[in-house]
Amino acid sequence: MIRINLLPREIKETSQGKKSSFLVFGGAFLFVALIAGLYLSRRVRLSSLEREVSDVEAQIEELKPIVAEVERIRSEIEELDRRYEVLGSLVRTRFIYPVFMEKLTEITPRDTWIRRMDTDTEDSRLLVDFSVMARDNYAVADFISAIEEHPDFSEVNFTGISTETVDVNETPVELRSFSVSCVYEHSAE
Repeated sequence: MIRINLLPREIKETSQGKKSSFLVFGGAFLFVALIAGLYLSRRVRLSSLEREVSDVEAQIEELKPIVAEVERIRSEIEELDRRYEVLGSLVRTRFIYPVFMEKLTEITPRDTWIRRMDTDTEDSRLLVDFSVMARDNYAVADFISAIEEHPDFSEVNFTGISTETVDVNETPVELRSFSVSCVYEHSAE
């Protein structure tokens, strides 16, 4: 089929201009509509997130008293644990002094006297510093040997031996004086 256009050229050109201006305005309208749609979707998303944030903040406010209660309970538990450790230490070391004194009495020679004793506990160990007097060098040697060889005493340190004159029944007697520091730890027998 053959097509013949009988319309004048001016009408044809104006219809072409109308089509091109329609396309330009239509494209611009679609672009503006797309931008407006994106803006609205972002705005809806932003308001949704703001609502979630306010909900979470409200939940946080509701949970603050519970968290404070948990912290209070946690601090009470820590305090009770600390007290339990102290009581456990007391239970573990409650017999250390009587047993220590019994052992010290067993190993102290007859002519030896303990003048002063300082002690400190460290877990189940007893740190001991004491000043000792002995009648003669044999008693000093016996005491030193006995404490060094005993399995419950360790880290034994002696200081120099000095001589002191003491009146016994108005008779001057020369006694040996020395100091001992050691660690006592009761071994299970």
